[in-house]
Amino acid sequence: MKEYTDFNDIIKRIEEERSQTAAKAEEQAKEILDKLMLVGAENVSIEFDGSGDEGSVHTIDGLNDNEHIIDEELEAWAYELIAGTGVDWYNNEGGFGTINIDVPKRTYNFEVHYRRTELGASGEATV
Repeated sequence: MKEYTDFNDIIKRIEEERSQTAAKAEEQAKEILDKLMLVGAENVSIEFDGSGDEGSVHTIDGLNDNEHIIDEELEAWAYELIAGTGVDWYNNEGGFGTINIDVPKRTYNFEVHYRRTELGASGEATV
C-alpha cells in the first residue's frame, strides 16, 4: 500500500476514487434501467436523508408491488451514485436529496443537498 505524505497526493487519490465510484454508478444505471423497463416501471423516485454520521435511502416510489424485487438493487445503486458526487450528505448536519428516473427515456437526474449551520450572532458583555 502506497503511503501518502503530500496533501496533493491525498486529494488526487480521493478524486480518483470518487471518479471510479461515479463511473461504476453510471455503468450500474444501464443495468438498473434495463430491469426497470422489464418490469414496466415508468417514473421512479428515490429519496435519501442523512445527518450525524448516518444516512439512508428513505423511499423508493414508482414501483408496483411485484416490482419491489429490484428495491435492493436500486438502493445500492443510489448509494454509489451519491458517493460519486463527493458531497458529504451523512456527516455532521448531513444532507438530503432525490434521484428521479424516467425509464422510457432512459434518463435520470439527481440533486444532493448538504446542510450547514452558520452562526447568526454571538456576543459577550461585562456589566
